[in-house]
Amino acid sequence: MIETTLLILSLGTPLPQILSSEQPKPANICATNISMPNGTGQPDGASTSRQEPWWPRKYSSQTADPWVTNSKQPKRIITDEQGRLKEICFIDDVGNPCHYDNVPFAILRFHYDARGNLIRAEYLDEHAQWYKPDDLPILCGRFDFTYDAQNRLASQTSIGPDGKPYNLTTGTQGLRYATFRHTYDTQGRLIETLLLDAEGRPIHAEPHQYTRTKHAYDDRSRTITTTFEDELGRPSTWFYGAASWVETYDEHGKRTSRRFIDSTGSPIERADATGETCTYDNNGRKTTLTGLKVRNGTETPGITTRYEYDEAGHCIRESQWNPDASPAAHRNGAHATITRYDSSGNIIQKYGIDPEEKRIGSSAILAYDDNGRVVRITNVDEQDNPAPPESTGYQYYAEHAAIRQYYARPLPAAILEYTYDRLGNRTSITKKDTSGTPDPDQSGWTTARQTYDTRSNCTGVSYFDAEGRPVIDRSTGYASARHTYDRRNRRIRSEYFDAEGNPLPGEPRTETR
Repeated sequence: MIETTLLILSLGTPLPQILSSEQPKPANICATNISMPNGTGQPDGASTSRQEPWWPRKYSSQTADPWVTNSKQPKRIITDEQGRLKEICFIDDVGNPCHYDNVPFAILRFHYDARGNLIRAEYLDEHAQWYKPDDLPILCGRFDFTYDAQNRLASQTSIGPDGKPYNLTTGTQGLRYATFRHTYDTQGRLIETLLLDAEGRPIHAEPHQYTRTKHAYDDRSRTITTTFEDELGRPSTWFYGAASWVETYDEHGKRTSRRFIDSTGSPIERADATGETCTYDNNGRKTTLTGLKVRNGTETPGITTRYEYDEAGHCIRESQWNPDASPAAHRNGAHATITRYDSSGNIIQKYGIDPEEKRIGSSAILAYDDNGRVVRITNVDEQDNPAPPESTGYQYYAEHAAIRQYYARPLPAAILEYTYDRLGNRTSITKKDTSGTPDPDQSGWTTARQTYDTRSNCTGVSYFDAEGRPVIDRSTGYASARHTYDRRNRRIRSEYFDAEGNPLPGEPRTETR
């Protein structure tokens, strides 16, 4: 089986440049899933004729990149009058701009042309300054996009601090390029993508790298071959050592197989999967995904993933099976993942089970309001009883309807409760123990309240104990804060106070620009 882990959760949004979970994932630019230069990643049977940048050109906050808009980190999302995304600001528990370990920037801003095309995306730090990733050379602070006369994405270029094209280093293969340029056929299908360096020259392809990708289609505009070449047009072995991959489809346009081919035209042989086959039910839902292996020229099946659905079409179980039909288990011991939904289709719980159908570790149960916002997260044990959060374990964490597995930081309390204003800004967080009693934990507070201006900038935060009295947050050293912003939504002034409302020494302070 081809194992592919995405950093996003696709909620049905059009992401033609982000590889689907069925597809081998090429060079990824840091963790932001910027559009991949090979132009693949279409849904089953879809044409690659229309290539978009990493965010669709026209969208609301609900159709932006799900990895960013639905990641578990809290965030503030600002759109313009046309519903286009203008800014995403990651915030801490009390509304301050911040960056997380797996999100190495705090603010993303977007610019458009008169046709509504996304032409620039900027990465900024928590002070709204140009993000300079000294320890992350694979990501720069700006990306520019161009379009052809038919409004198709023509190029994407990474820009360095000096305003000039900047060579990125992407993925484990170490591709270094500044620009990728698309070419289309007369039917508008993407047929070639060329990688260029900062000087505008085709990049040199080292072993297991490529300079260009080419695509061929059937009469229904479905991709049937994807080929990798070096700068001289020679086959270049890249993913899994393949110079190309070949795909087949059923009568409904669903992809039924993908096989990896070497530079001689033969299936490649590896210890892991070198292809895959899929089956679907009468409703077009995938029911199995089987990895393929090749030994001495003979193709044999590998691990199979089976998918089961409820009457509403939600996937409720994903399980893995060995070729002999015995249960297969992940490294953490899980044979299957069970997903539960509420009547509105929101995910309310995910947990793993072992081959004996026993639950593995703790999980989280979610509750939503009528707008689909998470209002309560309860950490539970294998019997769904409220339980103290674990420091490690098979847990799932949720924020704004996104849910994912993680193994590191636990929930800050057994129960978390949230409230929101009419614009969707989170106005309070309350921590409780397993009995539902307010729990101050090590921070010293049980409830944090936030206020916002009309542009959804966090203007204030205050901490309170179980009796509603102001207290100092032990992690920050203040009991409340007030923030002021300029017209560009940049924080320009902050004031911090103790529990009695007295300014702390050195206040107010002006934010450094």
